[in-house]
Amino acid sequence: MKKPYGHLLILCLLSTSCGIFETLKRHVASDVVAPKLNQEIFVRGLDERLKYLHHYYLMGLVHLERYEKSSESNFTNTHYLALEAIKSQVDEIEKEVHRMGLMSGKHDLLKQKIQDFSKLSTIHSLAMENLSFRLGVPSQEGIDITPKELAQALDALKDDKDFFISEKNVEHLAHMMEARIEISHGNIHPSPGKNGNITGDEFPAKVWSLTFEDGPMPQVTLEILKALNDRQMKATFFSVGSRAQEHPEVLEKLKSSGMEIASHSWSHLPLSKISENDLEEEVHPETAAKFFRLPYGDGIQSPNIREKIAEKNLIHVLWNVDALDWLPQSPLRIALRTKALMKKNKKDSGIILMHDTHPRSIIAASLVMDFLSQNGRRNCRIGEIVIQLNEGAKTVCSK
Repeated sequence: MKKPYGHLLILCLLSTSCGIFETLKRHVASDVVAPKLNQEIFVRGLDERLKYLHHYYLMGLVHLERYEKSSESNFTNTHYLALEAIKSQVDEIEKEVHRMGLMSGKHDLLKQKIQDFSKLSTIHSLAMENLSFRLGVPSQEGIDITPKELAQALDALKDDKDFFISEKNVEHLAHMMEARIEISHGNIHPSPGKNGNITGDEFPAKVWSLTFEDGPMPQVTLEILKALNDRQMKATFFSVGSRAQEHPEVLEKLKSSGMEIASHSWSHLPLSKISENDLEEEVHPETAAKFFRLPYGDGIQSPNIREKIAEKNLIHVLWNVDALDWLPQSPLRIALRTKALMKKNKKDSGIILMHDTHPRSIIAASLVMDFLSQNGRRNCRIGEIVIQLNEGAKTVCSK
């Protein structure tokens, strides 16, 4: 996969003032310099970022609706690729907003602005849902926007030049994320080739692995763990290294309950856009993991990235069912779509991708767990399945 060098240019075009964040840093570093200007810069930068979050989440809900009606598989589906591109932009902006609050000390102002923005419309409220949870801002959750509301929100932005640029940015990034995924055959082991990457399509009929990524986030991860324990089920958690370092007690609880810990990079960056030195840090398995998942699947066809993963003695893991639970929607909609995608699979088997970072995922995951226990399906951690496949076991993931 080639590096999208136009990415930085497009991100600059997204803003009428690309230097707002850097200017903010300079002024916050010296609280005695122009405090009024400092606040004006902060508010201007924040307003800009909230606006683009609104744009991206709106586009996400549009592509979600179209994806649900499509019969194409994930990595050849233009709407799915757009959703992956949108998530990368959403994550980047939300991290910036969080950093702005930390750097400026204006937590109360930040929270108030988010609450005010949420009141503008239902779609504005949905666009703030993930950020509100992360910052502890009260918000509505579990709402599904109606097709009429979606159409009205789109119509309101039809002449907005910034929204048009955001759409072009997503189109560009989605194109760069296109990937030809080869299914592993034979022995699965750390390798930059096809045998070093699994998607779940290799699994025998009725065998599923439930995976969670982007955590740990204690309020969500521990509730998902409880749901798993209540059902005597196991899962694989692809943890972000920096978050795992902040919450070692959560990882210990996962391990003591028999869950599998895998790596999802150190800081959840799109790895095709970083330097070789940074790549070394991002791929380093902090938890002695055996498996690695690229953030957004970005870099799956990059030889140097795949070689780095293999060099660390890691097997790369994709998925063939994505719950798309990072988008603001009701838990029921997430579960129904996930089950529908599972039913579409010819062998009724594979790897399910969910997140342990959003409250909506707790109920959605519980519903998916119940579905996994029906019709003779078998659920195991990825490590168990890989070992048994390599050994040529007669029955993989036997109950």
